[in-house]
Amino acid sequence: MKNDFIPMGNADLDSFESNLVTKLIVHAPVLGLKPDEVTEAVQIINEHRTAFTNMTSKKSRIKISC
Repeated sequence: MKNDFIPMGNADLDSFESNLVTKLIVHAPVLGLKPDEVTEAVQIINEHRTAFTNMTSKKSRIKISC
């Protein structure tokens, strides 16, 4: 999508998600989010970051071994 705010490049995604977590924590009160909602969102984002990192690492290892 042309105006999508989520980066299309893999290299930028981790930085984007890291920044999102920081901004979410800082701005949660203004957004009216409850602490448990913020905790859940941060946990989901961090789980995705970990899974994505593991996946790209495995892809790199497969390319090297081929």
